[in-house]
This record gives sequence, structure tokens and C-alpha cells, in this order.
Amino acid sequence: FHRSGLAGIFDLDELPSRYVTRLALAMGLYQSLPGPWMNQFVAKAMVPRVHLRAQLRRLMYRIVEEDSLLLLEGHDQNECQNLSNQEVLDSCLMRNLPIVLVDSGSADAQFNDQKTGAANLGQGPNVVDYQEMRRNLTHHLEIMSSVAEAVSDQVKQQYAFKSENEQAEIAKERLGLFSSHVAILRHSFKNGLWR
Repeated sequence: FHRSGLAGIFDLDELPSRYVTRLALAMGLYQSLPGPWMNQFVAKAMVPRVHLRAQLRRLMYRIVEEDSLLLLEGHDQNECQNLSNQEVLDSCLMRNLPIVLVDSGSADAQFNDQKTGAANLGQGPNVVDYQEMRRNLTHHLEIMSSVAEAVSDQVKQQYAFKSENEQAEIAKERLGLFSSHVAILRHSFKNGLWR
């Protein structure tokens, strides 16, 4: 963020339109843009500023709320073992976490198939490694748990003059922005791109 000039921005409305468009693309929201039937002037004027920000805000709030629920239920303590494979897959997709594929002929895939029920995709020799995705989701929840406390404390100090509901909305927005970048940050750190 420091290099991009985005340091210190904690509000979705403060982000430049080009950045919002790219973030929406990265989060998988771009396919829900209005079709070609929409007037070009209206599309260019409205979509990047209003529609994309609203879509992003809804997704970010949904992720923050679901993270809170998963943490409340203690899924971070047992590596999300109580979630079904479909719930793990949906959660990883929503958070932009990696969908892990392994070669179905490998020893790892056969072990995972017996232990966790890895699913054959039906297309090619790959299977989904749900156990690795459970670890990724657990790591995401651990990060969000520690960040949520810090953000909440910071918002309470910075916005002491606002009501509790207003403080909660500000904290949710900040957590949502952070959450939408966790996968990008993890990828950068893991691949040595952050130096």
C-alpha cells in the first residue's frame, strides 16, 4: 500500500475507482456488472463508483460476519473439521483463498481420499485437497481474529464520540477491507514478493 499511495485508507469510498475495479475483479465480482444493454454513459458513470463499491461492501460485510460466526463456533480451534467439504470450498472461494488441487495418482491424494474424502473433479487427473483448504481457512480465521481485536480497539479510541453502532460499522468496513486483501498478502509473503 505504501508504494501505491493507498497507505492510511481505511474506507472503501476513499479508494480510487481504478483500484476498486481491480479489487472487484480479484474478488470475482466483475461478472455481475450490468450487461451491454445498459447505456454506456450510465455504465461508465455509475458502475465503477456506485455498483462496484456496493457489491464489494456487501461481500466484505458478508465475509466479516461469516468469519465472526466461524470464530464464535470455534472452527479455528479444530482446523474447520466440523465444516462439510462444500462449506470449506465455498468459504475459500468467497475469501479468494487457494483451491488446492493434487494429482490423483500421488500418495498425498490417495491418503487424502481415504482420510478426508478428496473429490475427483471429473476433468483430468486432479482432486481437490480439502485438508489443505481447511488449513488455509483456519489460518485466515486466526489472522482475522487477531486483527479484529486490534481494529475494534483502534476504532473505539479514534471514534469515541460516535455511537456503538457507528463504531461497529466503521470496524466492519475496515475489517472487510483487510479481509479482501489477506489472500493477496499471503500470496506475496509466501512467494517472496514482499520485500
